[in-house]
Amino acid sequence: MAMILDYYGHEANLYELCCDFENSRDGLSIREIKDIASYFGLDSKATEILNIKKFLGNKFVEPYIALTQNAHYIVVEKHNEHSVVFIDPERGRITEDISNFANNISGIVIFFSPNRKFTKKKKHSNFFKILKIGKIDIKRLCYISLISILVQSLTLLLPLLTRFIIDNVISKGEMYRLGMLFSIFSLITFYALFSFIRTKLIITVEKRYIFTLKDKIVGKIFTLPMKFFDSRSSGEIVTRINNLDSLEKIISSGISSLLIDLSTIIIAFIAMAMISLYFTLIITCFAIFLFIVLYFLLKKLEEKNSNFISSKELTQGYLMEIFSNLLFLKVSAKGDVSYTKWKEMFSNELKFDVERENYLNIFQTFISIYRLVPNLLILILGGLEVQQHMMSLGSLMSFLSLVSLLLSPITLIVQNCFQFQFCFTILDRVFDIIYTPEEKNQFSISKLPPFEMMTFRNLSFAYSSACKVIYDISLTIKKGERIAIVGRTGCGKTTLIKLLLRLYDVEKNTILYNGNDINLFDLNSYRKSFGVVLQNDVMFNDTVISNIDLTHSHSMEDVISAASLAELDIEINNMPMGYYTSIGDNGNNLSGGQRQRLAIARAILQNPEIIIFDEGTGQLDTITEKKIMDNLKHKGITQIFITHRLSNAQEYDNIIVMDNGKIIDSGKHDELCGKEGMYKRLFETSYN
Repeated sequence: MAMILDYYGHEANLYELCCDFENSRDGLSIREIKDIASYFGLDSKATEILNIKKFLGNKFVEPYIALTQNAHYIVVEKHNEHSVVFIDPERGRITEDISNFANNISGIVIFFSPNRKFTKKKKHSNFFKILKIGKIDIKRLCYISLISILVQSLTLLLPLLTRFIIDNVISKGEMYRLGMLFSIFSLITFYALFSFIRTKLIITVEKRYIFTLKDKIVGKIFTLPMKFFDSRSSGEIVTRINNLDSLEKIISSGISSLLIDLSTIIIAFIAMAMISLYFTLIITCFAIFLFIVLYFLLKKLEEKNSNFISSKELTQGYLMEIFSNLLFLKVSAKGDVSYTKWKEMFSNELKFDVERENYLNIFQTFISIYRLVPNLLILILGGLEVQQHMMSLGSLMSFLSLVSLLLSPITLIVQNCFQFQFCFTILDRVFDIIYTPEEKNQFSISKLPPFEMMTFRNLSFAYSSACKVIYDISLTIKKGERIAIVGRTGCGKTTLIKLLLRLYDVEKNTILYNGNDINLFDLNSYRKSFGVVLQNDVMFNDTVISNIDLTHSHSMEDVISAASLAELDIEINNMPMGYYTSIGDNGNNLSGGQRQRLAIARAILQNPEIIIFDEGTGQLDTITEKKIMDNLKHKGITQIFITHRLSNAQEYDNIIVMDNGKIIDSGKHDELCGKEGMYKRLFETSYN
């Protein structure tokens, strides 16, 4: 939608669209795209093209959205009887022949046209926003600016001295006056001293600013709602954080360079105007021409930067997936397939990078020529004026020195503009993190009371407006109970638990804690009352004790007690270094059962009211699982199991059977097995 809006003149920031219109884990539906278009004053029409090749054979110059065969949206820019130009968010701008394109799209397209409500808008610069977020030190920047002006003023003395020596010493033969020039060496000392102070101030400002910026962005990630991560891969997010390193170099060097270059330009212009106003106007025209060319080039570069960064995010994201599933890829002999796919993605990334670098190379060549032409022109025109005695030779040589001194910072500013353009492309993705609203936590009860009862009251939920995944759930869980939620894959079990943990917003009074709406409680306090054990819980490349006590705030006795309740203490003591044994990357030095029990010990250590097992005991034998269940019951901890394995089914106080987002049955094991239904079929399948 950002591309469509941009075509019609409404330049919308991608992060603003993401904040204003939530993108669910299932992506946008056609109806949601039409709603967004309507909001911005665009009429839209979705239709199915039956004869795709005939449609593509007609010339079309206005963009539209097309749906591919693999349910992926692309923006078609234009097409004629020979080729189609389209933009794939993953691959950038592509030109393809009619036949190949026709075979890859489904035929469903969405056309757009602006109506009376549509307004054009220029994109706001992110530069000052990022300075504000990082809280740049304005006071020190002022000091840097003043010192920069002083340093550059000393630099400009050289052309003026050149003029003095030629016109007043060499031309008049007054060589005795050269002695006074030795006093200039004292100025060199001042130049070196002020340059040192300026650089030291710049380093201080840069590092403080970058620390604040990174601290805010990384800190913000931990406050974002779960729906933010549903529509973005971990690779995307990690790449955005890594790109902050590029941002650091661009912003820190760019800002300091900008201050120095601007002060040089101002002083050089004043000095040039004092020598020749006519020649200064000529140089000004060249500078204006350069910035006009720059404006148009930056528009094209924005797209190339965006293509490169998008492909980089995809490549790094896929590489992360490979490393996190390396064991599976090895044992299933699928490593070659993954390697080939990564190589294709990386080749695509390099292609975009080469396009971007070649584009920059064209401009660098233009800059090199640009720097020669003004000097040559002034030399010719100035030479004529010297011959006609309208200008002294010293003034001409001084002016030429000033032109070189002026063009150098101008070209540096232009080059920094290209760097800032790359920076702005990164910022669009970083602002997606910064400006996404935090999880709602408008609480009126800060301290959570002891758990007595959890109630679901007519709970329904949808990840997007397309369809609901939870329908009218009503359920009560009492303190100390052991509850199982069973059902086929995709029936809504895990979603129900996510809602219980307030990972997604629910309607008021649909989930109650001790009779109070869960949204009334402080979010952190509420979540601390839960322990959660996942099928593949996170393990860090550290010691056993560090993986159990993540906060390093519990006593050794508490850690041992938690490990004992998780039936892991004896095995830990048999390890080479006991609780200080390293478990390896992602716990690879442990067995599957040991990893799950370590995760259970971690959950127990925080002294929760409720522990949720999302397939969290699947790698334990039946006897060990029952021991842990009994240990937790003796502690009075409420247990909720999401499971497909029903080996200890008789131990549950209540079994909730779900299908297609609804509770279709509930009761104890014997009661449910006594009647024909889904639970009986699930149990028999599990038992067999």
